Amino acid sequence: MPTPYNPNTMTLADIENAVNTNLPGLVHVQSYTLEQLVGSTLWNTIPKPTRLILGHEFRAKAGRGELPVIHTGRTGCNKALYHLM
Repeated sequence: MPTPYNPNTMTLADIENAVNTNLPGLVHVQSYTLEQLVGSTLWNTIPKPTRLILGHEFRAKAGRGELPVIHTGRTGCNKALYHLM
């Protein structure tokens, strides 16, 4: 199924919408990377520089308590981890 998002103009709001769409299928006792929260198919269509920017913005917003996830640390590959609230 084609993605409704344009990866070249992806915004933080688009990332939040994708996360909110995927939340019902996630387990609350597990930590996830942003790629897992968004979905690998969509995440991998976004250019890497844009992914880095969106990842920083998402982590900052999660840190302010503005998202249904909290930042819990990093993976061994230095990817941010999030836990569902």
